[in-house]
Amino acid sequence: MFDYDKWQEIFETIRKNKWRTVATAFGVFWGILMLVLLLGAGQGLQNGVISSMILDATNSIWFFTDQTSMPYKGHPPGRYISFTEEDLEYIEKNIEGFEFIAPENWLGGTFNIVYQRRSGSYQVLGAGKDYFNIKIYQDYTAGRKLNLLDNMESRKVCVIGDRVQEALFEPGVDPIGKEIIIKGVAFKVVGIFHDDGWGGRFSERIYLPFSTFQTTFNPDKSVRLFAVTTK
Repeated sequence: MFDYDKWQEIFETIRKNKWRTVATAFGVFWGILMLVLLLGAGQGLQNGVISSMILDATNSIWFFTDQTSMPYKGHPPGRYISFTEEDLEYIEKNIEGFEFIAPENWLGGTFNIVYQRRSGSYQVLGAGKDYFNIKIYQDYTAGRKLNLLDNMESRKVCVIGDRVQEALFEPGVDPIGKEIIIKGVAFKVVGIFHDDGWGGRFSERIYLPFSTFQTTFNPDKSVRLFAVTTK
């Protein structure tokens, strides 16, 4: 039942405390706005992570390194640590239950990649021999994937994303068999792929055989991350 006296009292209180009412209303509005923005940002981050991982084998696990948070045996906190090739060899020989083990390394940032008079800045990565048994949802539009022999023989070959192809090669030019220049070193293109990861930005990558990457660009033989699939 409508209570006229009660509503009159409410409006009278609001009229006498205008600034308090405005401040309270603004506080409620601001709180709701922040909640909506945080929920949206969280959902966006979740979608980004899912989009980057959904193209991998469903039984895959990725291992990363980071900075230390505590001192250890005289070493200060904040040290960057990394895996080594020996770590991966030990895991492969001594830990059961893994089907594939594949390291991945990359050059920090992007680098200017050149083909004749064309160039562009792209991320360059080294991929282990079983890497493409884990990145199973890359769609190859031409050529082939990197294979075991590429890694065993440290061949100077590469596979490029279709966005790299569009930037470096004119329409109608077949990139397969052509050489691109990465940090002054020539690599022959053997495959072209499309990767939907991170909204298609993974198609702006260039992959080299892991052994070639290590000997050419990473003499300390460190490993930034690796992936495994379970049996």
